[in-house]
Amino acid sequence: MSGAQWGAQAAELVFMVGGEKADVARVAPLLDVMGRATFHLGGLGAGHTMKCLNNLITALTLTATAEGLAIGTHCGLDPAVMTEVLNESTGGSWITRTHIHQRVLSRSFDDPFKLELMLKDMGIALDLARAEGLPAMLSGAGQQMWQAAHLARGPGVSVSELVRWVETQMGTEIRSPGSATSAA
Repeated sequence: MSGAQWGAQAAELVFMVGGEKADVARVAPLLDVMGRATFHLGGLGAGHTMKCLNNLITALTLTATAEGLAIGTHCGLDPAVMTEVLNESTGGSWITRTHIHQRVLSRSFDDPFKLELMLKDMGIALDLARAEGLPAMLSGAGQQMWQAAHLARGPGVSVSELVRWVETQMGTEIRSPGSATSAA
């Protein structure tokens, strides 16, 4: 599933399900009460595969967005305006719509999802790719960055701390002009 605690509380979860069609049909009414969408992806294990791939893509999107915003901020662009541009153009994503203003520009970095859990899901997805003989070069490079961020930020931190790690690497805080200062 995707949606975390907030999704569960609001009955907004997205379920990624694997199993026999009849079994999925039998539990669908329960999933419909708890979430907004259910996807039957195939046999047993297919839902887990999709969950890990979803998180891999989300992790890479967060990484690319953080780097882009740091570069733009360093070049004098306002990251709040940059995020608005992304949301109105092809660079927009769930990350730009629900994470950048709420957790990065606010400097709260408080996403409840843990960095090491994202790293674990990235590893599962990359293990799957390797088992299938697929190179997944971008994903492998992203995993190395997340591993470095985990080592630098430590266990138990929010997934948002990846952005602080990017800021440290680039020597640039992603902050709008006139906002309060704090150390990266």
